Amino acid sequence: MRRLVVKTLALALVLGIAGTALTQPPPGHPGQPPGQTRRPGMPPGGPPAGGMPGKKTAQKKSKLEEMLSEALRNNPDIRVAAAKLAMAEAEMNRTRVQATQEVIRFYNSLQVQEGEVNRWTTECERLKIAASKGIVDAAVLAESQQQLKISKGKLAELEAQMAALLGRAARLESNPDAHVRQATLRATGPLAERMRKALQTPVSVNYKDMTFDTILKELSAVVGGLSFRNLSQRRGGLSEQKISLRFENLPVSAILQALADETECYFFVRDYGILATSGNHQPPGAMTIEEFLRHKPAEKK
Repeated sequence: MRRLVVKTLALALVLGIAGTALTQPPPGHPGQPPGQTRRPGMPPGGPPAGGMPGKKTAQKKSKLEEMLSEALRNNPDIRVAAAKLAMAEAEMNRTRVQATQEVIRFYNSLQVQEGEVNRWTTECERLKIAASKGIVDAAVLAESQQQLKISKGKLAELEAQMAALLGRAARLESNPDAHVRQATLRATGPLAERMRKALQTPVSVNYKDMTFDTILKELSAVVGGLSFRNLSQRRGGLSEQKISLRFENLPVSAILQALADETECYFFVRDYGILATSGNHQPPGAMTIEEFLRHKPAEKK
């Protein structure tokens, strides 16, 4: 019995040694130092330098990186700048909304006024034919023509505002040569010649206790080719002011200069006539009467 136990233990010892020899690579095997046993599932050469696969180790930040991160997060100047940037973006969005609404309102007003001009143009043509046949009185035709003139004046005023609304006035200010070219074009042509002749026409006036608007109407009635668009009552208090002027044989431009001195009203030359406005509300590209008269037309060869 004892002999059988001894044989069994000896056989088990032999089998254990043989199994170890089979699992251990021969000496000099790459990645396996002598005497080291590779565990099952471990890659040759032992565990990787970074640890077991599938486990990421967090890279520690340097002291400089930590300082920079904390400064950018907590610096008061950066916080103030960020707040200002947010306010500027909010203001820009608000301004965009306002600009969009203004353009839409302006476009609708322009469409309505263009419709008025077309309506009165058609009406004048109809009344002109009727007057030539004796169907309507000439006074009716004259009244419709006056309405057409007023409608065209309002349309021209809107078109003058369009440059400032669309930012074209700023582009003109950045280019002085554009002002010169625009002024030269405005001061030439058949309409400009008629207006220049009217402004240089000598007249004698004797106005006593008359309103500003009445004086302008009197001048328009006396001098052909002269028309006014009076915005002074809308922007100032000239509606009730009484004015007295008396001059003998002076050009209309000098009469208007005296009116400007009396009322602090300004006159600007527009394509539709003379714009009168209280305060220096000069439309973009508009010329004063003095500037207009200084641009003499080119001599014909």
